[in-house]
This record gives sequence, structure tokens and C-alpha cells, in this order.
Amino acid sequence: MKKAAAVMLAQTGYLDVFQSQSSIEKIFNKACSNNADIVVFPECFLQEGISKKRFSPKAAAQAKSLFSYLSRKCRVCSIMGSVVEKAGNKLFNLSYLFGPDGAIIGHYDKVNLNGNERKWITPGNKYPVFKTPFGKIGLMICRDLLYPEAARALAKNGAEIIFCPSHWSSYSEKYPAVYRKYVPKGDFPKEVDALVQARAFENGVAVVFVNGVGHGKGKKGDIPLGRTQIAVPFFGAVKKLSHCRERVLEYAIDLKIIRDAKKGYGFSKISSNI
Repeated sequence: MKKAAAVMLAQTGYLDVFQSQSSIEKIFNKACSNNADIVVFPECFLQEGISKKRFSPKAAAQAKSLFSYLSRKCRVCSIMGSVVEKAGNKLFNLSYLFGPDGAIIGHYDKVNLNGNERKWITPGNKYPVFKTPFGKIGLMICRDLLYPEAARALAKNGAEIIFCPSHWSSYSEKYPAVYRKYVPKGDFPKEVDALVQARAFENGVAVVFVNGVGHGKGKKGDIPLGRTQIAVPFFGAVKKLSHCRERVLEYAIDLKIIRDAKKGYGFSKISSNI
């Protein structure tokens, strides 16, 4: 049983999957050189300005092929941020988990959509947990972090680490007016820092938040947040990028802390579905 999970988090802007393969491969190569167990990217970082009209199945297919190849080449697990993909006549915002052999271990369909997504994305309805060489992990995407039932469902299903690829803005003109009244342009929103730690404490799991830093096309009113970070039980935030610049964050999560958390907090034993 592994004692730690070495994670590499890519806080990056939008990349073109057809033109930026070398940039993505450099991050994978660094993960390989530093003996990372998993490398994680932000939400929809390969689909700049994605919308129903701008959807292209080629980008998602190319991204899956690339991540499969690089995961296998570098012998690491990877989380492909998220991509918008079509199933039948419906579009989903989903996150893929690849194993070190390049095979897809599983995927998660984003459940809690934002206002714009609700107009054209179909929400998921399950919170699956997956076995990896370093432990059991669950996936959330961005806005899911706001909903305690999302992390709670993953914890009940046996997750030890929850990864949350995101593209969370510090400010957006698309945010509800009442929110912008209390968190106006130029103010620093407090939600991410508070919620990443809260989800770790209340569920006895590690929470890994991986945020993007770029703007989408037609979204000049958005201000990126960044602040990629990791929180664990007992300690709270243990590593954080306190800015919105492109960087890579590396950290080894002590799995003994996670496995002691339920006992330490006096949580009742929960059954695992896997």
C-alpha cells in the first residue's frame, strides 16, 4: 500500500489540442521525471470558448488520444481536466481518468452546472469512485465544489482523494447581479479557499482543486482566479498557488492522514461501493 500520492497540478490557460501537444507533453515529462503518480489539468482547458455552436467532436477525440498516449508513455495516471463531449444527441461536460497503461479507468459527468451550461449541457447524476495504484479517487468539476452533497457522495462511495478540475473566475459579467453586488469587480472572492478546506474537513478526504487561468473567446468580462490548491484533514490547505499565473504545483499527499481521518474525527464507518 502506497504511503503517499504524488500529484502534479497544471494551472494553465487555454491550449489548442492540435497546436499545443508539445506544451502538454512537457508537463507529462516533468511528472515522469519527478515520479508523480498523477497529473491533472483544469476544466475545458482544451476547448476555448466552448458552446453548443462551437462544439467539435474532433477536439475531444484528439484530447483523449493524446492523454492516453502520454499517460502510457510516462506511466502516470492523468485527469484530462474536462471536455465537452456528445453522447447520442446530448452534450456532457465530463472528466476522464486515465491509468498508467493509457486505458480510461472511468469518467465523471458534471452534475452541478452553472447558469450558462444549463442551457445546452446535460447534467450527470452519479458520483463514481475509481481505484488507482495510489488509492481510491473521486472526481468533481468546478461548481460541484459549492454543493456539500457532491463531496459527501464521493466520500460515502469510498473516495480518499477528490480531484476538482475547474475554470473558476474571480469575476464574471455572467455571474448573477446579486452576487456581483456583494463581490464586485476588484474584490477577492472567498469561496474557493473556504470550500476546498471545508470539503476536506467535513468528509475526512484530501481535496485537490486545479484551476485554469485563461479567458475564453467572447469572455472579456471574466477575470481568472487561479489559486490551485490542496487541502487535507487535520491541516487544511497544505499547498497553494496564491496567484492566477501559469504554474505547476507538486505535492505528495500523505495517505496515512486520509486513512486516519475518519477515526480521528469520530465519523461513523461508511461502506464503499467499490
